[in-house]
Amino acid sequence: MLFCILSFSYSRAQVSYGGEPLTWSNDKINWHIGYAEMPEFDVDAMLAEDEITNQYKNSPYRFAKNFYPGLNLDNAGYWHELPNGDRVWLMSVRSPGAYTLNLGFDLFYIPEGGKLFIYTPDHEQLIGAFDHRNNNADQELGTWPLAGDELIIEYYEPASHQGETQLQIGRVSHDYRDIEKVARGLGDSGSCNNNVVCPEGDPWSNEINAVAMIVVSGSGICTGSLINNAANDGHPYFMTANHCLGGSVASWSFRFNWQSTTCVGNTVGSFDTVSGATLLSSGAGSDYALLEINNGNPIPTAYNPYYAGWDATGTTPTNQTCIHHPSGDIKKISFDNNSAGSATWGGATTWRIFTWEDGTTEPGSSGSPLYDQNHRYIGQLYGGTASCSNNIDDYFGKFSVTYPNICAWIDPSCSAGVLDGYDPNTPTSNLDAQVLSISAPTGTICGNSITPQVVVRNAGTTTITSFTLQYNVDGGANQTYAWTGPLASGNTTTVTLPAIAVAGGSHTFNATVLNPNGGTDENNANDSGSSPFVMVAGGGLATVNITTDCWGSEVTWTITDGGGTQLYAGGPYTDSAPNGGGTISTDVCLADGCYDFNIFDAYGDGMYGSQWGSCSVNGDYNITDVGGNIVLQMTAVNADYGTGTTDNFCLANATSGCMDSAACNYNSSATTDDGSCVYPGCTNPAACNYDSTAGCDDGSCQTAGCTTLTACNYNASASCDDGSCTFPGCTDSAACNYNPAAGCFDGSCEYVSCQGCTDTAACNYDSTATVDNGSCTYPGCTDSAACNYNGAAGCDDGSCTYPGCMDTTACNFDIAAACDDGSCTYPGCTDNAACNYDSTAGCSDGSCIYPGCTDSTACNFDSTAGCDDGSCEFASCSCPGDFNNSGHVEVSDLLFMLGDFGCVGTCVCDLNNDGGTDTSDMLLFLGYYGNVCP
Repeated sequence: MLFCILSFSYSRAQVSYGGEPLTWSNDKINWHIGYAEMPEFDVDAMLAEDEITNQYKNSPYRFAKNFYPGLNLDNAGYWHELPNGDRVWLMSVRSPGAYTLNLGFDLFYIPEGGKLFIYTPDHEQLIGAFDHRNNNADQELGTWPLAGDELIIEYYEPASHQGETQLQIGRVSHDYRDIEKVARGLGDSGSCNNNVVCPEGDPWSNEINAVAMIVVSGSGICTGSLINNAANDGHPYFMTANHCLGGSVASWSFRFNWQSTTCVGNTVGSFDTVSGATLLSSGAGSDYALLEINNGNPIPTAYNPYYAGWDATGTTPTNQTCIHHPSGDIKKISFDNNSAGSATWGGATTWRIFTWEDGTTEPGSSGSPLYDQNHRYIGQLYGGTASCSNNIDDYFGKFSVTYPNICAWIDPSCSAGVLDGYDPNTPTSNLDAQVLSISAPTGTICGNSITPQVVVRNAGTTTITSFTLQYNVDGGANQTYAWTGPLASGNTTTVTLPAIAVAGGSHTFNATVLNPNGGTDENNANDSGSSPFVMVAGGGLATVNITTDCWGSEVTWTITDGGGTQLYAGGPYTDSAPNGGGTISTDVCLADGCYDFNIFDAYGDGMYGSQWGSCSVNGDYNITDVGGNIVLQMTAVNADYGTGTTDNFCLANATSGCMDSAACNYNSSATTDDGSCVYPGCTNPAACNYDSTAGCDDGSCQTAGCTTLTACNYNASASCDDGSCTFPGCTDSAACNYNPAAGCFDGSCEYVSCQGCTDTAACNYDSTATVDNGSCTYPGCTDSAACNYNGAAGCDDGSCTYPGCMDTTACNFDIAAACDDGSCTYPGCTDNAACNYDSTAGCSDGSCIYPGCTDSTACNFDSTAGCDDGSCEFASCSCPGDFNNSGHVEVSDLLFMLGDFGCVGTCVCDLNNDGGTDTSDMLLFLGYYGNVCP
């Protein structure tokens, strides 16, 4: 259900049922209004409650206090009965201190002819008219907020449906947060949020168009998104959060395109509103709610809607994007550059956003969509603690959990898993010619022929250069018309067809577009159109002239035939005080005969305007025939014909038709020319001198073709040039001088000047070359000493790596070596005096052992010797203790031993060869004391 809002501070686009409240223009009545005032309440207490509730974003962002007054047509307001029996009901609702007010009707039924308006006392803001087209199965209606603390409700009820209307104001919502930004600036959300119009939002323009802000039950704010269905038909399925529900969704309102026009700041452009929804499915397991909005009709394409794709597989995304309305602010976009986690939050299965890298969410973001890196819907915001000051932890109900509960609507097979988005404004076919409309013939046509006009649109992506129109009247013999272009994607052309003679009566003109670009149309669903019309053959034009008093809006009229069938109608007209609205003339086409002219006045005073002090004129009316003769004249005194009167008039003795003998459709019996004449000319659309207005062919058609002698397709029989000439050139696409426009080969092709290396990655890339001759050489290592030497490389790319010892146990291990060159040397004994000297050792490992006496019986036995050096001697130890070799072990030897006592290592007095001279040696010496050596 769509309704109209007149802007008070910024523009709103909408579908409106039009009109203006009767009380705004009618000052003949002293209008009385019934008043109802809502009680005071503690705003600070509500704000304090909100502060607590808003911490976790798991409820709608409350901005209004709801009152439930139950005001209806019987217990409130004031009825005014008009002289013609119609009635007007007036009611004022006040809530002191409100920034805005919005209403919820919990009983809403309007019969045909009834009109409901809601406006502010200063007439600056108006929504409506609501009428029978707004009726719905729930019998409810919610309105968008209007600024100020007072609203006037005005209902017009026609006498013919008196007592049938059911209206009750069940809710009055008092805005205490200034959600419409009447008294404060935009931008109440945190400063870390990004306007969607900023460059980072550019890749997400489609998904941005899918998101809308919701006014929940008149007092709360949530966010949601349109989602696509498998039929790709723009059915308005809308996803939001289960926790946003409460009460009937029939009174919810949805605001699309509520966003800034600039990246920095809050310059609001136009936005669009839809009211009313039906709840299809909801659940706490993933905190979801699937709605059908706009009474199931696609959102108007003028809103630029987008139906988001989705992923129900549950695959973990690599990064996530959220589009939302934080704190009811203009639309924002937030980014998480890391993979989401899985978590249970509030009993629901969710995606967990650990940290937002750019942007955040806030209360009012509830229900906002989470999209994955593939731009597909994967969940809606349940809650969390993220904010600009603490940008961690948000939780989105998983769409993979939701999907089984809603697939009956969005994917009846329940098997798709993944679906891309749908943009109703984007062509889905390459070649698609569409009959957009038929602008003629329509309505009633006075004469004997029609000149059809068909509007054709290029609904595909490929430019259309030709098509054929096939057309007929009443399904009769088809005629064809060849059209040539070009017609770019999305553009339209109006094709005027030759005149067709048609008999009197009701008819239907049919047209079909065929063979775009000589090929097959990829979408046949939009190829045809038809237009009903009535031909009044032999009829003539008559003119109805109405001169209004100051209240033209009260005046209407009809013309009926003898059987009471309405043929024409006019009015109402514009109010204009004090001098009236002037004369309005309307042409009608009527065959010879008699008719009734019926004129009405909604107030019941005819057009007797001068009886009122605010008006200085009375009205008048008459009807004239085609010759200007008056065939009917008002006779009411002072123009006061009351609520209505009927006058009879006749048209006779006039045969209408074409009176020009040079015309194709000359009518020798016509006495009145009806302007229908069509003249001879060339009717062949392929001819140079084709005349789209010609009614018959006069044989003058000239053959079109190429008239240039040097052209490939020169046509000697052509009498006019049609611009089709093509000229010689090189037709070989492999040649340097290839000419795609050439129509025939002239032998000029050459293949050398443009040859070269065309690969930009090559060393010898030639930017002037257009034909690759295979000469490209590529970068690599050009050092022959390197491990990765590339003999085919044309230039060095710095990638060379070099040989060395690659054995980590070697003395000369080279950590930078890329290949082993056999140069490794290993540790060993490097002292050539050692027994185990290793001439191949590259470094010493401390293993050297040295020569000595290795005979343990020798006096000079060396236990550490690694090899024997021939130094062993046995004499010095043949008389133990005779250290001075005197032949006796005596005092001099004792003194010698005392001098060696305490020696460690190789010691002269080490009698027991234990590596030192100590007490044990002294005891041995005492045993030898006194010996005489042999």
